[in-house]
Amino acid sequence: KALSYYLMAAEKNVAYAQSRLARLHLDGRYVEPDPSQAHGWLLRAARLGFVEAQLDLSLLYEQGPVMARDIVEAHKWLSIAASLTDMDLASRQEELEAKMTFIEVAHAVSLSRMCILTGYEDC
Repeated sequence: KALSYYLMAAEKNVAYAQSRLARLHLDGRYVEPDPSQAHGWLLRAARLGFVEAQLDLSLLYEQGPVMARDIVEAHKWLSIAASLTDMDLASRQEELEAKMTFIEVAHAVSLSRMCILTGYEDC
């Protein structure tokens, strides 16, 4: 029953519900595991400025299914989340940057700034 309530709220752009649905799809609780569905719900919640979803999206891009891995996108969403919260995410950013080239880091920072400036329109 909770799943149907989450779905109704998520469809009305309630970021928390979108994030919870994504987590259910990632964990395979009450539904079949579906990283694609999880990605879609996380992206919607992240674009609404929901920091938890932005952090989960960053992890999904970093550690998710091989075909969906994108270190630049992982860094982008982590940078956006860091700009919206007082959580100390510096060590996580350093870990990601250790896996990236200078160009990739610069590109990710540029993308995150553009997302913030455009209100997440093109993210």
